[in-house]
Amino acid sequence: VVKDKGIKMLRFTPSQNMIKNSTEIPSHSRYRLNGPKGILANISILQQGCPIFVSFPHFLYGDEKLQTDVIGLNPNEDIHQMRIDVEPILGQTMEEHARTQVNSRLFNGKEWEASRYKHWFKDVRADTFVPIMWFDQISEVTQEGVREFKQIYIADDARDVFELIGGLLFIASGLPLLALCYRRKYNE
Repeated sequence: VVKDKGIKMLRFTPSQNMIKNSTEIPSHSRYRLNGPKGILANISILQQGCPIFVSFPHFLYGDEKLQTDVIGLNPNEDIHQMRIDVEPILGQTMEEHARTQVNSRLFNGKEWEASRYKHWFKDVRADTFVPIMWFDQISEVTQEGVREFKQIYIADDARDVFELIGGLLFIASGLPLLALCYRRKYNE
């Protein structure tokens, strides 16, 4: 449970199973997740064979090799984790951060040795995943939406108070009737 803008919300984050490869979870082989832990999707087939892979930014939760092969990566849950905050009474999504990174896989083989561009990546080790970009798709409730939710909470609290008062009045009015019935039965 998190509280933001005065509203209590439930926070949902992806399962750690999402980033496990097919060695750890065999059924992940159908998604072509045969590489290191930390790659969410192999979308090469969608890119006409170009080696493109999706992960969390900075290879968050990925194998240490993914994080150390590229200088400058610093995975941080606070800024790289995907999350959705949901208001529990109405089930409304209040805030969403869909954070994803697109990577290319560089191979160090015969084609690479023959490439005229190999000097660009002369220090790249074989089979390195290089981040191309990462993004954070954000969706947040507006201030007007926050005010509306606070009004709903006030109405919900008022309803609880009225239910309590109604219950007490029901009991209070029922006691004299109960006493009257008891007295009549006792007098007979």
